[in-house]
Amino acid sequence: MIYDKKRYPIREGDVLKVLHFIDKRGRRQYMYKMAWSYTLEDGKKVLLASHLDRADTKGFSVINSYRLPAGILETYEIVQGYNNEDDELDFHDRQKAIDD
Repeated sequence: MIYDKKRYPIREGDVLKVLHFIDKRGRRQYMYKMAWSYTLEDGKKVLLASHLDRADTKGFSVINSYRLPAGILETYEIVQGYNNEDDELDFHDRQKAIDD
């Protein structure tokens, strides 16, 4: 599973705020990504992240995306959830990861 820094599971369609860099004045600069699902040739589904820009209206491309690693991503935060299941109203209702 893949989780954001607050331990919420990241799902397809989520908008993610990602730490990009800290500038010379110590301010944090962020970029925004969208998580999307891609099926590999062997049929396995993986979760990719793509930068949000105008090209998104035409769909995402594997060329401009990268695979999200498994585990807790400490520099990623869900800012808008999309793929809610059962009785979830938003991503805050998702089952959080349990810290070891």
